[in-house]
Amino acid sequence: MTPARRTLLAVIAACALPFAVPPLLHAVGWHPAGGKPHGELMQPPRPLPATLFAAPLGTATDIPGRWHLVVAGAGACDVDCRKLIDAVRRIQVALYKDMERVDRYWASDLAPDAIAGDLARLRQSQPDLHALHIEPPQRSALDLDQAGHRLYLVDPAGRVVMRYAADEPLRGVLEDLQRLLRFS
Repeated sequence: MTPARRTLLAVIAACALPFAVPPLLHAVGWHPAGGKPHGELMQPPRPLPATLFAAPLGTATDIPGRWHLVVAGAGACDVDCRKLIDAVRRIQVALYKDMERVDRYWASDLAPDAIAGDLARLRQSQPDLHALHIEPPQRSALDLDQAGHRLYLVDPAGRVVMRYAADEPLRGVLEDLQRLLRFS
């Protein structure tokens, strides 16, 4: 084989390699790490009424196009709830330039006047926190029939797309949210 022919075959092999390797990796079952979300992806997404975020308690209106981090649980906001709300604030601040694209909410099935009392205490340290009163038909979308508080990610269209356990590491929630904001 002549040196020119070997050079030509090497160039052809170098050009064909990027087209041959991915199908081979797929055939053996290899997938890159880091592509899975840290929370539980809701299949299908759970719709919430559009009016829920339009006028949360204590605010005027919702700004379209924002994502919502919702801490939800039945009853009053206890110590674990306050810790989770503080953690959600740290997640929002860690977004840095994108923090204005995310709103934070505390959702409860308490009557609006009972929510107002808890909200006043929570707003002493976090004045930009919003509250939502969840009506009985909407309870299942945010699992208010279960004990404890959980974190939910709601897309700009008002659908619950991800659910996180109360003990989910903040890093995982932040990574999921950064990925969503980057591609939305």
